[in-house]
Amino acid sequence: MIPPHVPTGATVAVTVCTMTTGGQDVAMVAVTDMDEAAQASAATRKAAKKASGTAGLLAVDMSGNDGLRLSSMTGGQKLELTWKELGFSIAQKKKKQVSHKVILEDIDGAVKPGEILAVMGTSGSGKTTFLNVLSGRADGEVHGSINVNGAPRGKDFKVQSAYVCQDDLLFPNLSVRETIVFQSRMKLPKHVSRAAKLQRAEDVIAELGLLDCADTWIGDTELRGISGGERKRVAIGVALITDPRLLFLDEPTSGLDSYNAFHVINTIQKLARRDRAVICTIHQPRASTYKLFDKLLLLSRGKVAYYGPRAEAVDHFAAQKFVCPQHDNPADYFLDITTIDSRTPEIEDSTMAQTVEFQKYYRTSAHHAAAIQELERHGKGTTNGAGGLSEQLHRFPLNWFTEFAVLFQRAFTNYRRKKKDTIIAFAQTVLFAVIVIAVFHDLGTDQRGVQNRAGALFFITLNQCFGQLMAITMVFFNEKQIFLRERANATYRVSTYYLAKVSSEFPIQVLFPILYSCIVYWSVGFNSGVDRFFTFVILMVAIIFNAQSLGILIGAAAPNAQAANLMSPLIMITAMLFSGFYVNDANIWVGFTWIKHVSFLYYGYRAVMFNEFHGQEFSCDLPAANATSTDDSCTSSRCFETGDEVLRFYGMEDVNVWENFAVLWGLSAAFRVLGYVALRFLNKPPSNLATTDSRVPRDWVDANQEGWENDFFRRNKSRPSGLIVLPNMGPGGEGADAVDAGQESTARKRPAPVTRLSSAV
Repeated sequence: MIPPHVPTGATVAVTVCTMTTGGQDVAMVAVTDMDEAAQASAATRKAAKKASGTAGLLAVDMSGNDGLRLSSMTGGQKLELTWKELGFSIAQKKKKQVSHKVILEDIDGAVKPGEILAVMGTSGSGKTTFLNVLSGRADGEVHGSINVNGAPRGKDFKVQSAYVCQDDLLFPNLSVRETIVFQSRMKLPKHVSRAAKLQRAEDVIAELGLLDCADTWIGDTELRGISGGERKRVAIGVALITDPRLLFLDEPTSGLDSYNAFHVINTIQKLARRDRAVICTIHQPRASTYKLFDKLLLLSRGKVAYYGPRAEAVDHFAAQKFVCPQHDNPADYFLDITTIDSRTPEIEDSTMAQTVEFQKYYRTSAHHAAAIQELERHGKGTTNGAGGLSEQLHRFPLNWFTEFAVLFQRAFTNYRRKKKDTIIAFAQTVLFAVIVIAVFHDLGTDQRGVQNRAGALFFITLNQCFGQLMAITMVFFNEKQIFLRERANATYRVSTYYLAKVSSEFPIQVLFPILYSCIVYWSVGFNSGVDRFFTFVILMVAIIFNAQSLGILIGAAAPNAQAANLMSPLIMITAMLFSGFYVNDANIWVGFTWIKHVSFLYYGYRAVMFNEFHGQEFSCDLPAANATSTDDSCTSSRCFETGDEVLRFYGMEDVNVWENFAVLWGLSAAFRVLGYVALRFLNKPPSNLATTDSRVPRDWVDANQEGWENDFFRRNKSRPSGLIVLPNMGPGGEGADAVDAGQESTARKRPAPVTRLSSAV
């Protein structure tokens, strides 16, 4: 019940704490007027956060008769994720024939609220693919069934769940608080007040233990910021804003030392205990970190070697005479015995067969039977899925204009704080201006001045375009990785992000071309007309804006950094060849004429040439210092007495400056539109919630195994029928001793008898 002193329409905060008194659990509820609380000082709020411990705080909105509407987009509903006979395959085309590569096969299991499932396996075992299949991010054919509370995943599944990538894709120039507040403003529904959204962000910061670094920039390899463990927790915090009930994490301890890795998993465990179901892949956790998990799924080449309670895994393998030494880390031990060693064909055969035996044993074990019974029991339940939430959920919580405003603020803040990049850009602008002045100073009006003016205009144009194109391409490409993560989480529209990105950077991108033009124009002695100067400046801005637009297009379209670095100079060199400086317009082959019409350098260079030479007069006299030279320009084959003659020589006598100016802005707009199209349609995040409800076809599996079986039996045809040799693995998996068939080999003090290869391999 809301206290009578809280007015209708006010935003309040409900703090729920539980305690045990006299053997009974007692719930304590405190209701606070958020409008009054918002006036408290930042120091007071921080102190309150530290004192509140792990108390849950939910922001609610009182509006008319709608009652309480939680900012949690899942409403706190418990969700259980189950999967049965799960498989995954991708189609491969070779010589007009389609084959299917099976990556995952027949995986059963479930994760309940309050549990953490650790997915382990060596590199290439299918851990990340498994995680992507469950979260609906795998691009391929999904077999079997995946259910949430007994019902197939719906369109709102990605709102109910959250996915934390292995790489910490965050803006380095934003603080921890700014990063999480942005997600809060973008992801929470529009009916939640701004104060409640800010409070939700503060709650997440406190929940993850980030209060001490809340105002510290994220940082990167070049900018000192928060630690690696704190970065991981920020990445998790970004996902927790909507209070998802399902949490997927791809190797959350990657790149961390054992101490920070333990504390990250410890934080994840605390999150799971608050009725969240958590699935995370992990490579090699230390022993204390391994004990934090509730369940273990051990994969090898896409099949299950073990699934069940983490505490029972050691006994499961001990029953197969693979006993983990007392002081060994079970996680390391399991990876040792399930790793396929490819150093020699013989060792590969033996380790492959050993892994197959693990998979066969699991299929007949009590753990597999328990998993099947759990799935059957849940399938007969009446628990509804979370589909009832779909009426309350929207793909994008905010309207277009609010979304644009928030994205613009973030983009402008991030760009404004790149002081190092700004200083470098300023220094580069001044440096190249000085070089141009040193080389082309005092152009003069003689015949050498004609050549020098044409060369100076070409160099100035090309130099600025190359620098802007390469810089924008890589900056946009690198930031695109963050965009892809946020788009996969349906954080915002592509159009709002793109427009906010390009518009927030426009003022600074225009500033340096203007500065460069002002320094160079008067220093080298171009046409002294004031109108010519301003025309030159706006033409340079238009030309460089085209280069920036082209850089955005390349950055959006390029699939990787190598392709972006290759495409940028290739396109610029092509545009340069058809600019009119190297090849006269009349000499261009008719088949290439279309290229000049899409080359912004063609229109830009011709416009600045006409602006400089039209109406200009030149003399045929040599400078006095060269009066005795035999190279007399007056007796040479050509002498340009007017700038119009120069323009006629270059085939530019009919140029209309303002028409070219309009074409330049048209081309720039076209590049920007194409950049948006490329960003939207060439960078779609994988989204696949459909399943076939059937197992992976047996013939696909057989086709994948056929090649290995043929090689195996060819290499082992001289050995006793059905027998193979296991390797002798030293500590850490080093060493392999050849032994005769029928002998035992030992691996890290564990008995490993010769294993019989079944025909089911």
